[in-house]
Amino acid sequence: MGTSKFTKTHFVTLARVINLTQQANGDQPLCPAFEQLCQRLIDTFSIDNPAFDAKIFRKAAGLEWLNTKTVDPDIVVYKKEQVPEEYDSQ
Repeated sequence: MGTSKFTKTHFVTLARVINLTQQANGDQPLCPAFEQLCQRLIDTFSIDNPAFDAKIFRKAAGLEWLNTKTVDPDIVVYKKEQVPEEYDSQ
């Protein structure tokens, strides 16, 4: 298997963005698309990088409320084999 495309730096940055987005939303309920996006990011990171810890990411992103789901490689946003070659070399 090749190198992971996502690193701790990516995880930390996205967790901060997600957390700030939720804070900006206040007490308003989040849309289902946001929940799906967050879950698919977690699934994608779990498949891509064995060192990714979904529990730590959920906590950092303020997603403790998000249901834990089984990783389904057919619904991930990103698959290594789908990355165009010009991006794969970066």
